[in-house]
This record gives sequence, C-alpha cells and structure tokens, in this order.
Amino acid sequence: MRLYLVRHGEAGRAAEDSLRELTARGRADTLAVCQRANELIAGAPATLLVSPYARALQTAEIVQSVLFPQSVDCPLLTIAPCLTPDQYPETVATFVDTLPPAGWPLVMVGRQPLLGEMLAWLTDRPESAHSVPTSSISAIDLIAFARGCGTLQWQLAP
Repeated sequence: MRLYLVRHGEAGRAAEDSLRELTARGRADTLAVCQRANELIAGAPATLLVSPYARALQTAEIVQSVLFPQSVDCPLLTIAPCLTPDQYPETVATFVDTLPPAGWPLVMVGRQPLLGEMLAWLTDRPESAHSVPTSSISAIDLIAFARGCGTLQWQLAP
C-alpha cells in the first residue's frame, strides 16, 4: 500500500489557527513540489484525506489539480477530522481502518505535529517526527497501517 503525506504550504496569520490560509509563497512552494512529484506519482489516488484546516484544504486543491487532474471532481476527497494537530497516529489508524480496501493509494494532507508523528510511528523512526517541512510530500510504502509497518521511499520539499 502506498501512502502520501502532504504537509500544507506556508500559512499567514488569522484569529484562529484553523482559519489560517496559504500565503503566496505557500501556494508557489506547494505548486513547485507537486510539479516535481508528478513524475514520481503514477495515477490518481483512490482516496484524498484532508484536514479541516483552511490551509490544508487549499493545499489539497493544488495537489489535486496538479497531481490528479483527472479526478478534480473526485467524490473520494474526504475531510478527515482525525487529521488535526491534537490527534494521534493511532486515531488516524482507526479512521483509515474504516476505509474500503480499494481506497489505496491514500493521500493525507495535513499539518505538524501530526504528520511528523505519523511518519515516525509508521516507520518506527522517532527522529522522523520533525522531518516533515511545509509544502512537502512523503511517500511511504506500508504492509499495514500500523506502527513500524512502513518504509519511507522518498520525500520532496521546496
């Protein structure tokens, strides 16, 4: 199974953290990374899970338009409440377990610290928790969506 972790681009300020939107740089960096990843990602995702935060939703729009243009109206784009910074990898795993087996490959668009914790948990490499920069895409091959069952294949960042 292939999982892509996508961290949102640089965000500006807002009264509430969940309302922060991408800056012009955040949009440009995300677009550039997606264009570089285009050759590495073959085909459309079966499922695109997105944090409910504004900057993650904006990042997901860029990801979808560049990497998966054939699925712009894809009904499998799902806002996942479990992809918020106060959640845990185990919570995400419980949510992923509810997805149909045909839901792979899976793309998750979110933010730190959760994405770093997910990378560290899936690969059983705690030092990876802080290695998910903004506007990055990480490809992980999994034998199961569980602790230590993944291998980081590549990561692209601006």
